[in-house]
Amino acid sequence: MKIEYTNSLADIEAYGQLIYAKSPTVKQHRKKAWLIAVVLIVIFGIVLYLLDNSTEILYFWLFLSVVWLIYIPFQHKRRYLKNMMKTYEDEEHKYFFGRHSLTIDDNGVTDEIGVGINHTEWEKIEHIEFTATHTFIFVDSSMAHAICKDAVIDGDYDTFVNNLKSKYNKHKKESDENENRSAE
Repeated sequence: MKIEYTNSLADIEAYGQLIYAKSPTVKQHRKKAWLIAVVLIVIFGIVLYLLDNSTEILYFWLFLSVVWLIYIPFQHKRRYLKNMMKTYEDEEHKYFFGRHSLTIDDNGVTDEIGVGINHTEWEKIEHIEFTATHTFIFVDSSMAHAICKDAVIDGDYDTFVNNLKSKYNKHKKESDENENRSAE
């Protein structure tokens, strides 16, 4: 089964959105940023109270703190996505963009681009994620084939996705059964 598609910066943004929402590392970083912000807010509030001994300044500080705590997640996500987009603008990632020909067979997934061919065996595929507009085939936790439904040039996206799910699940099941047999 073969499909041809193109990648663009919008696909990088979709990939970044997915990573931001699901990555344990990113979630841990968000929690750490929140914890630091809360600790700094409390410390600064105590210092303000001790210096001025005024409840009005504390109410004002509380208002500013709530606004800041609401702002942090939006700013963090915006900065994360901006940095990801910037990463893909360098020379190293230039082959991500443009036309791709992705083939699924019993051995794995083969990606053909203008400068070469990259084959990934089923054992090396970490997982597959599906969104309403994209399919992401993760080769590792930070690298994936990004296929946009609307960017398909040749082939049927839905048939491709169904075939991908079937072959991946079949291999995963076989791999799990082999692990169980070797554990016994």
